[in-house]
Amino acid sequence: MLIEGVLLDGSGTIVDDLSTCYNATRLSLTDLGYRSVTLEEYLENVNPIQKLYGLVGLYSKNHMSRQPELYGNHFLEMRESVRTFDDVMPGVKKLSDSGIVIGVVTQQLKALILHELQKSGLSHYIPEEYVVAFEDSVEHKPSPMPVSLGLGRIDVSASAAVLCGDTIQDIQAGQRAGTRTVAISRPNGSYHSKEKLSSAGPHKVVSDFSEFVAFIEELNKSR
Repeated sequence: MLIEGVLLDGSGTIVDDLSTCYNATRLSLTDLGYRSVTLEEYLENVNPIQKLYGLVGLYSKNHMSRQPELYGNHFLEMRESVRTFDDVMPGVKKLSDSGIVIGVVTQQLKALILHELQKSGLSHYIPEEYVVAFEDSVEHKPSPMPVSLGLGRIDVSASAAVLCGDTIQDIQAGQRAGTRTVAISRPNGSYHSKEKLSSAGPHKVVSDFSEFVAFIEELNKSR
């Protein structure tokens, strides 16, 4: 079956914001009176965020509801350091020009990912209605729920879709939702290493977005 749509993760896949996300998360936890976390702890436990809550002993429903807002405030303070990876715009344009529908499924807050899409010009190809963010799903990756929501929004069946992400939770969510999966392991900016991503069993591991686009083109060429 031809690939008709792709779902892209946000942080580490299309947006270079690892340092900002980590520091905003770390500060939001200390604001609430919890201990800070190391970068290694963050990378290992941030998906889903409830896993990180458990690591620091955050079980208060009130604090759980406040943490995303505090995170968002800190992220905004540091947002100038955030950028879209240079290879994403030309790749997204190429996919769109070939008739492929593109959505985003991310654990990032909606206002923050929409801002980055708008700033980079990607919103021309990925409209707001094709974005599933943190607030849109009661479950988060590795649950298939946000991926299934994304498939519904771009109106593409799982068998005709590919999910691309930079964490094993991205890959697991895509697998559980029934899509093909591609892991992207950039030299700088990805959350998980190539070795860790390979252990999740994606259909392909790529080192940049242009390689992902070439893989999609090859899949459709062979059909």
